Amino acid sequence: MVAVSSNKVFFTHCALRLKRSGTIVPRMELVEVGPSMDLVVRRHRLPDESLKKESMRTAPELAKKKV
Repeated sequence: MVAVSSNKVFFTHCALRLKRSGTIVPRMELVEVGPSMDLVVRRHRLPDESLKKESMRTAPELAKKKV
């Protein structure tokens, strides 16, 4: 589950727990089962264009050898 506030992002890992409700359809509850994180966005400026280009560069693909 992810929720976003003005400058915060909340990550929680939840599971569904089925409970008896007295009807045909069971009642469902969310239960936290794993790690949760609260992140704060601190970058308000975009990087220089050259730095952005260098950081997004990927390694060249190796040519496949025919056997």
